Amino acid sequence: MWALLHSAFVQSEIAHAVLVPAAVAVFVGACGRLLASVTPRFGRHVMSYAVPAAFLAGYFGTYSNFTVPPATVLSWVPWFLLVLTAIQSLPDGARRGAPVQLTRLLASAGAAALLLWPILRHEAPSGALATAAGVAILWAFSWAAADSPGVARVPLAAVLLSLSAALAAAAPLSGSILLGQLGAALAAALGGALLIARLTRAAAVLDGVPAATFIAGLLLVDLRFYAGAREAVMSWLLVSGAAGLAASAVVRRYETTGVRAVVLPVLAALIPAAFAITVAFKLSQAGGGY
Repeated sequence: MWALLHSAFVQSEIAHAVLVPAAVAVFVGACGRLLASVTPRFGRHVMSYAVPAAFLAGYFGTYSNFTVPPATVLSWVPWFLLVLTAIQSLPDGARRGAPVQLTRLLASAGAAALLLWPILRHEAPSGALATAAGVAILWAFSWAAADSPGVARVPLAAVLLSLSAALAAAAPLSGSILLGQLGAALAAALGGALLIARLTRAAAVLDGVPAATFIAGLLLVDLRFYAGAREAVMSWLLVSGAAGLAASAVVRRYETTGVRAVVLPVLAALIPAAFAITVAFKLSQAGGGY
């Protein structure tokens, strides 16, 4: 293990997938915080881009695939992030109106159709439609819930960090090192944003968490339908996200503060995430290892 950590390949991957995204999140968040002292509105916008910008840095560091039109499922990521950040730039009231909620549902449905078409076109129309609709509804719901005032933003960011880290561990065991790298990049971006939010007490740094929720959904879709992760692994990962989201809502509902406000949702997410990694490891061993 020690020799593996000292290999040039592993060190390079750690730098691209972990250190760079974390550094970008801290840098963008700190710049936005400084600008907020001069122009509060513009500074808040800059801070809200910390997580998307950090993840993009990790994305291009590990998967430099920016094609027009997108050629693979993961090459849609930069285009989706552009739409997400545009929606995130809207005022709070506008983001929660009926037109934006409908836009979220349509965007999720369109994303599900685009990403799943190469596989579902070979299935029966009824089954393909049901699968795409189910993915779109789950995607739209989680995205809307992440941007809801009823969900505490800091615990949710910590929950997404835990889910992304679990995805980073389970994906290579399920057959995709690339998805593991992107999961690590998302976790590092959220970690950097949480750090700078804690140091500067600027909550706007976490305004990019809803975008991170959408990207986590995209990675999970790719993991299930393209990397071929087993249903047991995916079920535990989905339970992890749902449990963490519910716990974040409970924390906000009962106005829990302090360490408990973060620890309780993270524990709710980590327990099923640990089961997902365990199942992925056992399945990998049963198949001879990846």
